[in-house]
Amino acid sequence: MAAAVAGVPFMSPEQGRVVYDHVRSARPVEVLELGTAHGVGAAYMAAALADNGAGRLTTVDFAGAAYDPAPEQVLARAGVADRVERRILREVPEVSRIDIHLEEADAEPAPAEELPPELRERIERRVVEVASRVVGDGRLHDLLLRRTPAGLYLSCHCFFPAETALSEAHAATDRLEHALRDAIPELHRVAVHAEPE
Repeated sequence: MAAAVAGVPFMSPEQGRVVYDHVRSARPVEVLELGTAHGVGAAYMAAALADNGAGRLTTVDFAGAAYDPAPEQVLARAGVADRVERRILREVPEVSRIDIHLEEADAEPAPAEELPPELRERIERRVVEVASRVVGDGRLHDLLLRRTPAGLYLSCHCFFPAETALSEAHAATDRLEHALRDAIPELHRVAVHAEPE
């Protein structure tokens, strides 16, 4: 990977290796990158998803962003373009630019393990019950549960009618995240992603 993106700005091979190792360790199904730029970070993440055998990367940049080389060229050169879905904020017209996005970070990525099937199914049933009360039946999909040293990690997606205001959808996902933490104390981190129906 380092050879495919050599000389392209914004991420050193050492930084790329940290990103790659984190995605390999966490084994996410969906990854969101805010700030595509030339696509070097996306290339490392997409390569890790490919090596994991599953996963999709969505990367966004501000509308009208233009880079030389273009991210599509970098991703194609790295052989990972099939793992990336590039949306340039066209789905969120209220946002015209993203300057910075902060995430809590650990010095070392925590290993994430699958749960035993019986435990996973029990927790998933509980998640669906809570979601039905908070946002309604049948809205939740793509549940992902992993065990980390800090506790359980849950990622899921929640459908909202297309006419739902973005602020309303985010308020609902916040309520759901809080309700899930209250109902299932072993959840350390919860990420609910809003999607239009």
